[in-house]
Amino acid sequence: RYDREVNNGHRSAIKKILEGNALPSLMMVLCISAIYSHPDVHKLEAVGTDENENSIKNKSLLAAKRNMPAHIELTDGWYALEASLDVALSEQLQKRKLFIGQKLRIWGASLCGWTGPVSFHEASGTVKLMVHVNGSYRARWDDPLGFCKHVGPPLAFKCIKASGGRVPRTLVGVARIYPVLYKERLPDGSSIVRSERMERKALQLYHQRVSKIAEDIMSEQDENCASTDDSEEGAKICKMLEQAAEPEVMMAGLTSEQMISFSSYQAKQKVC
Repeated sequence: RYDREVNNGHRSAIKKILEGNALPSLMMVLCISAIYSHPDVHKLEAVGTDENENSIKNKSLLAAKRNMPAHIELTDGWYALEASLDVALSEQLQKRKLFIGQKLRIWGASLCGWTGPVSFHEASGTVKLMVHVNGSYRARWDDPLGFCKHVGPPLAFKCIKASGGRVPRTLVGVARIYPVLYKERLPDGSSIVRSERMERKALQLYHQRVSKIAEDIMSEQDENCASTDDSEEGAKICKMLEQAAEPEVMMAGLTSEQMISFSSYQAKQKVC
């Protein structure tokens, strides 16, 4: 081990996690090397409850004991790290389903009390690994310790706990595909629910209305621009005729469009 760790630079899973070079949420196989706290609820339930005060105290103590997380020590073969179990795993520990020497395949764990890269000796007693039941599996006795290359088996729906952390993997079957519905909220507060076909039809009518409004605006703008151009051209012709020495000759040389612009300009001037 000295040759591998010091000379060759090999590091175990826990050391990589503590030094910040690996995520604690990765799939890994660890072994239970010690059990620090073991909430024994059965002893509390067996305590006599003759008096009311003692009964209330025992019930409150029992509830607090059940919610108290258990603490164990997990090792990767080289280094060990204290781990805090959630309520469901604490119950499994209480039922003796977790024991020293058992290997666990853990996924989705997190570090508590870790602020930055630390060595194993600095992290002792301050950094804990938070383990959840949804990401914990029993590992085979011959599974190698450390990080896993493959994801574990999918978790069945009946095994998923509501407060058991994230679910690493599961299998689902599509029983039915519902059609897509569209909901439009109207200005008066009411709403209309349409199917996909009706939504396409409503969208087509909407685009037609938008195109019609845009065409009307463009045509109105073109008319305004045309009238503005005619007025400007008529004003120029009128000014040129006023400055010309022989306006009759100049009038004879105007085109029909120029005559129309000049006539419309004169009509507007008379109205004004």
